[in-house]
Amino acid sequence: MVAPVMAPWPLFSLHLLLLFLLLLPLTRAHRFSVHNTSLNHLVLEPGQGTLYVGAVNHLFQLSPELKMEAVAVTGPVIDSPDCVPFHDLAECPQAQLTDNANQLLLVSSRAQELVACGQVRQGVCEKRSLGDVTQVLYQAEDPGDGQFVAANTPGVTTVGLVVPLPGRDLLLVARGLAGKLSAGVPPLTVRQLAGPQPFSSEGLGRLVVGDFSDYNNSYVGAFSDTHFAYFVFRRRGARAQAEYRSYVARVCLGDVNLYSYVEVPLACHGQGLIQAAFLAPDTLLGAFAAGTSQAQAALCAFPLADLDKSMEQARRLCYTTGGQGPSGMEEATVEYGVTSRCITLPPDSPESYPCGDEHTPSPIAGRQPLEAQPLLQLGQPISAVAALQADGHTIAFLGDTQGQLHKVFLNSSQSQIYHSQQVGPPGSAISPDLLVDNSGNHLYVLTAQQVDRILVAACPQFPNCTTCLQARDPLCGWCILQGRCTRRGECGRAAQPNQWLWSYEDNYCLHIQSLLPAQHPRQEQGQVTLSVPRLPTLAMDEYFHCAFGDYDSLAHVEGPHVVCVTPPGDQVPPNPPGSDHVTLPLALMFEDVVVAATTFSFYDCSAVQALEVAAPCRTCVGSLWRCHWCPQSSHCVYSEHCPEGEKTVYSAQEVDIQVRGPGACPQVEGLASPQLVPVGWESHLALHIQNLHYFRGLPALYYCWLELPGKLQKLPAFLEETSKDSGLIHCQAQQFHPSMSQRELPVPIYVTRGEIQRLDNAHDLHVTLYDCAVGHPDCSHCQAANGSLSCLWCGDGQPSCRYGPLCPPDTVEQLCPTPTIDVIEPLTGPPEGGLAITILGSNLGQAFTDVQNAVTVAGQPCNPEASLYRISARIVCVISPAPNGTAGPVQVAIKSRPPGISTQHFIYQCSTLCSVNSSSLLLCHSPAVPDGAIPKRVFFALDNMQVDFASASGGQGFLYQPNPRLVPLSHEGLTHPYRLKPGHVLDVEGEGLNLGISKEEVRVHIGDGECLVKTLTLTHLYCEPPHHAPQPANGSGTLPQFVVQMGNVRLALGPVQYEAEPTMSTFPVEAQVGLGLGATVLIAAVLLLTLMYRHKSKQALRDYQKVLVQLENLETGVGDQCRKEFTDLMTEMTDLTSDLEASGIPFLDYRTYAERAFFPGHGGCPLQPELEGPGEEDRCATMHQGLTQLSNLLNSKLFLLTLIHTLEEQPNFSQRDRCHVASLLSLALHSKLEYLTDILRTLLGDLAAHYVHRNPKLMLRRTETMVEKLLTNWLSICLYDFLKEVAGEPLYMLFRAIKYQVDKGPVDAVTGKAKRTLNDSHLLREDVEFRPLTLMALVGPESCGVAGNSEVQRMPARVLDIDTITQVKEKMLDQVYKGTPFSQRPSVHSLDLEWRSGLAGHLTLSDEDLTSVTQNHWKRLNTLQHYKVPDGATVVLIPQLHNGDTVSQRLGQTGCPSGENIPMLEDGEEGGVRLWHLVKATEESEGAKVRHSSLRERERERAGAKAIPEIYLTRLLSMKRTLQKFVDDTFQAILSVNRPVPIAVKYLFDFLDELAEKHGIEDPETLHIWKTNSLLLRFWVNALKNPQLIFDVRVSDNEDAILAVIAQTFIDSCMVSEHKVGRDSPVNKLLYAREIPRYKQMVEKYYADIHQSSPASYQEMNSALAELSGNYTSAPHCLEALRELYNHIHRYYDQALVEMEKGLDSPGLMGRGVGFQAGTLYCPDRLSVPWKRTPWPRRCSWLAACSRSLPWWRTK
Repeated sequence: MVAPVMAPWPLFSLHLLLLFLLLLPLTRAHRFSVHNTSLNHLVLEPGQGTLYVGAVNHLFQLSPELKMEAVAVTGPVIDSPDCVPFHDLAECPQAQLTDNANQLLLVSSRAQELVACGQVRQGVCEKRSLGDVTQVLYQAEDPGDGQFVAANTPGVTTVGLVVPLPGRDLLLVARGLAGKLSAGVPPLTVRQLAGPQPFSSEGLGRLVVGDFSDYNNSYVGAFSDTHFAYFVFRRRGARAQAEYRSYVARVCLGDVNLYSYVEVPLACHGQGLIQAAFLAPDTLLGAFAAGTSQAQAALCAFPLADLDKSMEQARRLCYTTGGQGPSGMEEATVEYGVTSRCITLPPDSPESYPCGDEHTPSPIAGRQPLEAQPLLQLGQPISAVAALQADGHTIAFLGDTQGQLHKVFLNSSQSQIYHSQQVGPPGSAISPDLLVDNSGNHLYVLTAQQVDRILVAACPQFPNCTTCLQARDPLCGWCILQGRCTRRGECGRAAQPNQWLWSYEDNYCLHIQSLLPAQHPRQEQGQVTLSVPRLPTLAMDEYFHCAFGDYDSLAHVEGPHVVCVTPPGDQVPPNPPGSDHVTLPLALMFEDVVVAATTFSFYDCSAVQALEVAAPCRTCVGSLWRCHWCPQSSHCVYSEHCPEGEKTVYSAQEVDIQVRGPGACPQVEGLASPQLVPVGWESHLALHIQNLHYFRGLPALYYCWLELPGKLQKLPAFLEETSKDSGLIHCQAQQFHPSMSQRELPVPIYVTRGEIQRLDNAHDLHVTLYDCAVGHPDCSHCQAANGSLSCLWCGDGQPSCRYGPLCPPDTVEQLCPTPTIDVIEPLTGPPEGGLAITILGSNLGQAFTDVQNAVTVAGQPCNPEASLYRISARIVCVISPAPNGTAGPVQVAIKSRPPGISTQHFIYQCSTLCSVNSSSLLLCHSPAVPDGAIPKRVFFALDNMQVDFASASGGQGFLYQPNPRLVPLSHEGLTHPYRLKPGHVLDVEGEGLNLGISKEEVRVHIGDGECLVKTLTLTHLYCEPPHHAPQPANGSGTLPQFVVQMGNVRLALGPVQYEAEPTMSTFPVEAQVGLGLGATVLIAAVLLLTLMYRHKSKQALRDYQKVLVQLENLETGVGDQCRKEFTDLMTEMTDLTSDLEASGIPFLDYRTYAERAFFPGHGGCPLQPELEGPGEEDRCATMHQGLTQLSNLLNSKLFLLTLIHTLEEQPNFSQRDRCHVASLLSLALHSKLEYLTDILRTLLGDLAAHYVHRNPKLMLRRTETMVEKLLTNWLSICLYDFLKEVAGEPLYMLFRAIKYQVDKGPVDAVTGKAKRTLNDSHLLREDVEFRPLTLMALVGPESCGVAGNSEVQRMPARVLDIDTITQVKEKMLDQVYKGTPFSQRPSVHSLDLEWRSGLAGHLTLSDEDLTSVTQNHWKRLNTLQHYKVPDGATVVLIPQLHNGDTVSQRLGQTGCPSGENIPMLEDGEEGGVRLWHLVKATEESEGAKVRHSSLRERERERAGAKAIPEIYLTRLLSMKRTLQKFVDDTFQAILSVNRPVPIAVKYLFDFLDELAEKHGIEDPETLHIWKTNSLLLRFWVNALKNPQLIFDVRVSDNEDAILAVIAQTFIDSCMVSEHKVGRDSPVNKLLYAREIPRYKQMVEKYYADIHQSSPASYQEMNSALAELSGNYTSAPHCLEALRELYNHIHRYYDQALVEMEKGLDSPGLMGRGVGFQAGTLYCPDRLSVPWKRTPWPRRCSWLAACSRSLPWWRTK
């Protein structure tokens, strides 16, 4: 038997798997991971430090740095947990491919072997080489029952130990219960590692269990010390004891028979079961579940001495007392249902048999638990525990179930977490295999996804002492003399005092506690003493030194004090600008290590006095420095003495001197004269001065200085000593005449001794100059001025306000003049009052009390507002109510004096008061006005601010609409009741119903009940009445009245009578007999038909009403979803707009645009020149000349018109031919658009004359004639610029919005149906579950298949997990190349999609491959879900290396040019296999399809299609509402006249108006139809349906179907007939039923605005056409068009010749000089052009002959 039995894969697949496994592991610094592989176990080889990782189906060998050295494949394997290892698959029919998870991984150092046990084959083990895990040393060929080692079920733990014994190694294995075949495997076994049968337990000890399932041991860990092995586990008792408990078991290491087995319970006080454990030196650490839901954890420590003591006690009791304790209770027993029992042996038996013997009882279980108190509580369950003893401390490492690693400092009394970090992915538990490397410096952490190498102590990451101590890492400390954070052993002098600071003993770092002195003058060198507590002691030949910035000085240490010398003055850096000192770093250093640091300042007293010019002395002596002031020489000095003979003002820092600081300076204390100084009056200024003793005996002159605007004024002064130490400075009297623009002017003032020596100002000192004339323009202002100013109103020649002494006594006026009123705002107000008006004027009082009751408006009191009153100048008062129309002036009477009367009159008239709804909304009710009234001005009055309505509404004026008119409900009049059937919707007809009001403002009542308004259109109001008849309101009669309230209009439309159940007729018998005898069969038949018609009509109307109401309810229901969708869409569109700013909208160039418009359906190259054949040059040259002559001949209007009419009269000249020839003519005459326009006018005139005598409304309805196609082409030419500048952007945004919405939902790649659509025929009705994915697309040189530089970007691409691979490629191209025109992008069918994982894991995805699922002749296309591509996966588009037959090619490679639709296959049959994607196409035979073609079947299908369920209609409505803004924007751009209308449109409409007037057509409906057919339906509908005609884009079938619905809505909006829908209406028409009336109004306004605009002159049109003529100058295509045109003429040569011969004598042709003779066309000086049936060569290279200028034709 081959073991293991691997899956029967092809050899190539196996090699490919091995290659992937070698390349996929991700190894980066300190981490190892393997994509899509779960890691199970981790072990460490103690010698070299090599790591081994046991994983699902693999074994990995890693270096200590986690670099992969080797990998071995161990699975998957064909296996079953219910079968023993088998030879043949027939022995185990239920076997299947099974992943092989690693269950046990151990290292045997002596034998240099790796023991690996998997879950398959009943957990057998194998031995591999430690040097190379790919080398298998032993694998059991035919394992027996004794070799089943590990648990065969994932999740059931197996633990083990390799026990080194003299001469051999043994294996101790403990495992839980797993699988059907596990019951016979003991939970604990001793097994051989060497010998003939490795891993066998034959002849060795087993823990015999009566019934393993009774106990269900679950093992947590296995550990060993010098003498014993310990197993930690959880189990329950016997069946009578179902509760689980935690246990630890112990056996002697040399006990091969397990005689020494003893277990005791463990208990962590108040906690649950043990979850993880670790045996640290002298301590067993256990993590227990905690909390009510066991979702927390607690850490307990069990001293190994106490544990062994407890076990020895249990063993002694079971050996010597039968298990009985001193109290007589059973404290020990033999467990696991075996026959052995506790016995009574001699008392020395435990010492005699320390590891038991054959006669001693076993297995022993103690009953008394070993209990410990929790050291630590954690918020997450703990899954791993490890510990380390270093530097005398115990550090525990705890891994939790969320991937976090916690470092814990274990003290004797308590424990604390000092660091936590996320190691594994969040939510991924840390494995119990938490290992510390041999050096004790690193920790290896295993999770299911990765292995991480973590520093045990990351001391170097802390840059300074503070962070080092704050980290509270017990293994880290600050090594002072090394200046770094280290482990204790790394610091050479750590054993000496104050050399290594530890955070748990030292609370602060070494620092400079104080400096003496704290600062020093920069001019002199001195000593500084640093106080540094706990300074480490140096050796005899070692020294500290001080660094003042860049200056070093040797330090002298005296205990905790260090003395350093400061740098000399020339080595101190200069002061910063505007500063009086410079601060330098001061560091106490050992060699180049900073021991402690602070800052030290050097000050400059001479710079201090410059800081404050107004008070240099005060600044000097008041500074932080020891600076003194010399008052006579005005110097600030750092020494204590001024020059000899000069007194000193001492610094405030000199605490020993009593008179010191700023108060001792000679200074001006303040003004002794008034501070207010009038302008123009001679004033005397005096100032207080003190501390004059510094100048005693030193005579000097004094001056006062005033800093006036623009100049400094000096006034002589003298000193008056008033006491020993103070005096007064008297400034010379002076008049001041400064230029003043304000009422008061503060002027700084100071005093100097002499002209230079300035005395300090103790405070901010200034005088205030004032001018009474400034700010007091009238009497009231003047008299109201502050009395201290002494201002008076002088009434002489020029009355003014002056300073009192300047005003002659006889001119002073005591009473002010009568108030003057200049302006009143506003001049109108509401009769109800409450409006604040503003009165502006002069002499309007001197205080508010003067005007408080002094104002009347139009004879009514007006209450002034105190806060808004301005003395003499303004009164704001609130008017009182008055009757409407009251008018009169405003009067202000001050103190019983004659009032001031305004010349303006105020009028009370109706207005509207606003109610403030929010900070940004004012709601006003417009007042009622008479019919025909036009408001002259509408404005908002906000206090005193007026805002015109036009400025608040964006330039739109306020307009009153005529009152709406409603028709009575009953056609018989207002007095007759309207009969209403319960449940029906009421339809009220009228005119102008929504012109000035919305449906939310309309209220409809039936009696005391409300009829809910559902829809309001221009002519109809639909409301839903109460289900039961309401009561009449206000006793208005027996029947409730139907009342409509629209603003101020209240309309009663008659009573309403609810119909009851039909009752029997109450006609008299005579009447019945008379009726029966008088009726005839004919009358009865007519009556029956009439009733049926009326019933149908009413039913249709009710259906229409119900449909509108249902649609509105459905739209309201999807509102929230639509708002979310719309927000996402607007975000996407905003991003698109920013992208378009750089790349621009991908408009087609004019040439391509014109070709697609002229020749739709012909692809991108409708007129491709053909290559010239050998020997045909001469013939081609002749033909060139002939075609050039034909081009000139087309310039004959008579010839061209005759040719067009002749061709159209031919019965075989099809509609396709007409359109083609018209486009050829458009191309040939493009350079002469004025001429083409003239031809078009003539032909349209002929067409109108033709239809006027038939049905004029049918004109231009279709494109059946050449003139109609010419009109289409002409509009395409003329509107190209309008498309680019105006309408193109909203149309493109609509297209992109549709594309974005469609791509957000699933689209069936085979049927073409989508979840997000507007077209019910393309709606995917099945509920398909899907999930959005964001793939990371690599964009750069590599993605284009070009090798080179590595400039690769990662770009997110949004897709769905159920997208086919082709759909994913399309979406990626759309997002990667979103700024690139479609024609410039790579084809989706030229690229492959590659999924990349890891460093070199590449997988090419495709729609079909060998993995595609095929069932019952149905093959499903591959999707991302099929390949299990995750969210965030990395993908890249690469060039295809082969062109295999793939579904993407069958679905997409149709040869269509860029921008055309790509048809999808209906079912994709291929050799009897049908393709499907999301849903399977309906299976029906061809016969069934034929039968369905009958009329009845087709009607049944159509009815079924219309009956779309509401859930699907909701989907359509949701899509509709999300796109609504973009549809509205597009329609608005097409139908708006805010910008100038294209001149071609105005010219065309004016011409159609002329035709209507010429033919006497007065019906406006006919003209509406002509304009609609000529422009909107002919050009704009085509543009809406086919954006690829305008833009360089590709339009998918789904996008095309949505655009078709929008285009149909545009068509319905252009129709004159009223748009009504019912239950049988197509769903696509139902969607926009509510919007179409609004769009109709837009169309009508568009026509009306164009009609009212100024006419387009003939000269303007010709000028525009001349400019357009140069846009298309492709001569080869022009010549091709002439050749194609000749071919059409050649087909009908005889008929054309007859018509031409009729016109030989025509003055028009003769005047042009054209001649015909015998079928040959002649041209002077040129070869004759054979006209009669001469075949033209096909293989010619058409030269640029159209541009040649040739003379007119003339007769030969």
